[in-house]
Amino acid sequence: MNHNYLKCFVLFLFFSGKLVAQDTIPAVTITETKAVDYSDNNVIVTVTDLFFGLISVGYERTFKSGDFSLFIPLSFGMSGFSNNPNRYANSPRLASAMPIGAYYFPNKIVSTGLELKYYVTDQRKIRYYFGPAVEYGLFHYYFYEGIASDPGAFNPIQHTSSFFTFMLKNGVFVQSSDKSYFSTFIGVGPTNFGLKSNSVSNGDYYYSNNVLRYLSFEFGINFGYKF
Repeated sequence: MNHNYLKCFVLFLFFSGKLVAQDTIPAVTITETKAVDYSDNNVIVTVTDLFFGLISVGYERTFKSGDFSLFIPLSFGMSGFSNNPNRYANSPRLASAMPIGAYYFPNKIVSTGLELKYYVTDQRKIRYYFGPAVEYGLFHYYFYEGIASDPGAFNPIQHTSSFFTFMLKNGVFVQSSDKSYFSTFIGVGPTNFGLKSNSVSNGDYYYSNNVLRYLSFEFGINFGYKF
């Protein structure tokens, strides 16, 4: 009889422990992970362009994946709107006046374009990017017409022309805070800018060719703000 009581007691302890163990094990829930949305809007100022007499800003839109972004720049040349532009330093030979490209031409009026950026690394504080860019802009240049009444003297005649540039750019993005960042860039590519044929017979013969092509370089430091 005692053996029967002992067996019942052991069975009672076994099943009681099993029920307690089932109650104490936490339930595991499986949740579906969603892709992170990295999309944001950015306002950018190219700080180094101020040293070239340019005011350059832009808007950048980052895609949801965070791997790509589109950048639209807008650059104004301060001397291009001046009443007394630097004629003699910029007009004799455009090749020497634009050693690093039409973008930095001192008599530039305005330029804009479109740039696609591909970020090689993930969303980190320091990222490397590269991509193609196109630019279009306007600038002033001058023909020199000889003055018949004053031999050796010339009268400058102002004209406006355009330039088009295709570039490959790359740079480094550095996140300084949740909302602000800095980036550096360098780019290289061909520039094509046209000049109107001179209508005066005694004009500057340096401008006999109406289309000129050069290799352009661009570089700088940007400050950006996300919103």
